[in-house]
Amino acid sequence: MDDLFGESDTEMSLDSVSSEDANLTLVKTLIKYVVILLLGYCSASAGVVSSQFSEVLNKCMTYVSMPVLLFSTIAVLDLSAVNYKVLFVILISRSFVFLVALVTPKLLLAFRNNALAGGMFAILATQGNDFAFGAPIIKMLFPSSMSEEVDYSAYCFLAAPIQLALLNPIAMLILAWGAAIEQGATLHWKVMLAILREIACNPAVFTVFLGLAWNYFFGPQLPGVVSPVLSLVGGTFTPLALFLMGSTCVSSLANLQARELTYPMLLAFYKVVMLPVCARLLAQLLLASEDEAGGEGAEGQHADFLDFSYIFGSLPTAVGVPQALAYHYNAPEVCAEVSVLWLRAASAMRFRRAGHIRALPAR
Repeated sequence: MDDLFGESDTEMSLDSVSSEDANLTLVKTLIKYVVILLLGYCSASAGVVSSQFSEVLNKCMTYVSMPVLLFSTIAVLDLSAVNYKVLFVILISRSFVFLVALVTPKLLLAFRNNALAGGMFAILATQGNDFAFGAPIIKMLFPSSMSEEVDYSAYCFLAAPIQLALLNPIAMLILAWGAAIEQGATLHWKVMLAILREIACNPAVFTVFLGLAWNYFFGPQLPGVVSPVLSLVGGTFTPLALFLMGSTCVSSLANLQARELTYPMLLAFYKVVMLPVCARLLAQLLLASEDEAGGEGAEGQHADFLDFSYIFGSLPTAVGVPQALAYHYNAPEVCAEVSVLWLRAASAMRFRRAGHIRALPAR
């Protein structure tokens, strides 16, 4: 009967138009981000952007635009719509890969200081560029209209304490222990206090909890006068971060050599393959019960969560993270080169997966 009245053909044509619009949006977004990355890379290569200027931009991004973006996002979030199973998936999958990367230098590689190498491997294998790279891409791939739950991009901000307040501090303690071994000393309690103080003063961690406190006491809304200002300031974070990411790639590409790719390729495997696959498998196990309870319409949400878990797990690390580790802990230069390798690999795999997701008919 549907064919007699032409309803089936109409639905197919609407799905086709929706798919074409989605793919066009994806292409436009990717082009925009690539242009900003190339602009940062070309500016640094031509000497237009100095290291001092990059440092100023980085401080502005770290202490102004990023905290404002985090606070304004968490403060207006409907916490009752948050699926905490998704956060549990992120916690378990990252913790598993964290432990695997932590013991890798001891079991597989020949390092003089296994504690120092293990701490660096653990951070590099799990730290993701969740805010600048992840949130905009995920927001575009999973618009809130596709689900009755909270906007998926919000999980990029809600998951920040998992990495910054739980996994990274453990790795930092191990790094401090490795540095003490390197100097023939013992790990002093003052070092532990300094690490705890650094965690408490971390702008990302502090503003996430500040946003949660505001949300709890005042509800998921901001004053009408303040909201536009916060939106304007927070909106500068993504372009600033992408520009700095492109400019930082210059020094990494200059040092990249094929003979030194063993460790970066192993780390890239953990970040690009192991972490997203673990997250997707765990999501499939945990969300199976949600499908049964959800009844009709749960299948689409299940697929969305599976795709989100995979893409979120494959987010590359910010370029500055491995370079900072290489600088502060006298690491081999190859630790800085890993950022370029998995930035390419993770982006290629994520965008391939993203193209598949957006090519599907709207659920």
